Amino acid sequence: MAVDYDPQKAHEYYEKHKKLKGRHSTRKMSQSQKEQFSYAKAQLKSNYKKEVNALTKNRQDSLNEIDEQKRNRLEQIAEQKRARKEMLTEQTRAKVEQLREKLKNATPAERNMMREQIKGTIETLKSNTASNKHRLDESASSKSEAVRSKATEYKSTIRKKTKKAKAKAKAKYESNVDNAYKKINNV
Repeated sequence: MAVDYDPQKAHEYYEKHKKLKGRHSTRKMSQSQKEQFSYAKAQLKSNYKKEVNALTKNRQDSLNEIDEQKRNRLEQIAEQKRARKEMLTEQTRAKVEQLREKLKNATPAERNMMREQIKGTIETLKSNTASNKHRLDESASSKSEAVRSKATEYKSTIRKKTKKAKAKAKAKYESNVDNAYKKINNV
């Protein structure tokens, strides 16, 4: 899928969405006004950085928590799969052992008659067990994929929210700097 670049549309988009930052000229300010503005700007920037750092830390904590929950859930799914497969194997082993015992305890004449029947039953049990294990693998795989997908979705949502919050903090910082400039410069 090729995307055509239209410079005219790009320019229109730029013009529509541009937001020029105003520079705060301190040339006409007195020395004390310059110092006040510099101090106010430094304080505002410090607060802005603290807010952005807190947002970043919260985002990272949330992402780590989601990763931990995902890891725990995937381990739980794998453990459940392993336990069920082990249970199937043990059930099959027990049934095969019962059939073999039945064959051992039979008289020689009964043994000859039962041998092929029991052999077929054992093969059917093993085949059914393998089929059930395969279904368990597929089920666990789909559950794991759903967990991964949901975690990715949550992480994306957190990143978007953090990005919006940072943009809001930046706009607030810039507005506060403008207000400080106006207040100090009596504009």
